[in-house]
Amino acid sequence: MRSCIWMGSEEKRMAPGQSGPKIRLAGFTKFEKKKSKPYSYSRTAKLLERFKNRMSERKDAFGPQVERLTVLHATVKKIADVERAKKHAVEQTEEVELVE
Repeated sequence: MRSCIWMGSEEKRMAPGQSGPKIRLAGFTKFEKKKSKPYSYSRTAKLLERFKNRMSERKDAFGPQVERLTVLHATVKKIADVERAKKHAVEQTEEVELVE
């Protein structure tokens, strides 16, 4: 790894193994990985469908996997539909409460 020192708009590279001045930002000792949210059921269903379609093009190589993916996709899609219906029902009740 090369360490970089910034001098104005010009970047000076140091040879690997040389220790140069360390620039520290207040509060940051190392870069932290941003925590990603888990995918929603609908997003997972879309990704599974895309993956299933790609694998089904080469069904001779991925026969049993495509069948399992089809079942998994159907299950996740049903869960996504139920979640969407619940969310829609909650939004409907909130709108009714606002109207009253």
